Amino acid sequence: MQDIRLAARLDHFDHHNWMCDWIIISGGILSQFPAVITRRCSEVRIVRESADNEGANLSLSVRLLQGRGCPISEGLFFVLDKVQKVLEIINASIRLRSCKSVGALTRAAGRVIVNNSGTMIIGSKVKFRATHVPIELGTFPNAVLTIGDGTSINSGVSICAQERVTIGKNCGIGNYSLIMDTDFHQVGDFNAVAVAKPVTIGDDVWIGAHVTILKGVSIGQGAVVSAGSVVATSIPASTLYGGNPARFIKKIEPALADTVVSAPVQAAEPKLEPT
Repeated sequence: MQDIRLAARLDHFDHHNWMCDWIIISGGILSQFPAVITRRCSEVRIVRESADNEGANLSLSVRLLQGRGCPISEGLFFVLDKVQKVLEIINASIRLRSCKSVGALTRAAGRVIVNNSGTMIIGSKVKFRATHVPIELGTFPNAVLTIGDGTSINSGVSICAQERVTIGKNCGIGNYSLIMDTDFHQVGDFNAVAVAKPVTIGDDVWIGAHVTILKGVSIGQGAVVSAGSVVATSIPASTLYGGNPARFIKKIEPALADTVVSAPVQAAEPKLEPT
């Protein structure tokens, strides 16, 4: 076996939110990623060294199972990317510990503020990207908030359920968007309890930045809501809506691959040349 030592500047990776001075990753954690790293490396050790005037250094020691290792252009950033994902998985398990269930490989970068008085169900491979502004998730007593597999939620998003908010699979929610099924109070009487109406967002929905989705709204599968919109009425599937209030802009045509059905190709009959 061969030892290779690589070095990189830690200040390039400050946003990883290192939780300790050193971390040793063995095959147990790496077994979640059955890729090149588990096939070629037996040990990855991250050590935070003493800081100098130019900032701390990140030293990466990789012992390879086979003779030649990954080039720096591939291997270093590949390993760092895997380490970052592991730290984000750990961060998500801490931030979302009050949820009823959190799916496998759900990640959180930054702070996710959870105020859970009801039930929160988070799917697998959900990504919370709160690197500069926290994400807020809240439920009232007996309320249910569900986020489907593969959905991505960006910085500054606030989601609150007084009765029920359901977000489907593989959705994208842009920065500073607000999703709520309640007005929190009634007009003219701030002490009265508001009447909640469930919010449902289908699979594969794209919500732009600074979008407000009000109570009682249903958004169909594959719909897109443009940035800065206020959605007060339901949106059909595969449509583009935008504005304040959000209005229909156009129909979103399905991808060509979804509409073209390939016919079986028949072999051409051989042509007989005259003799």
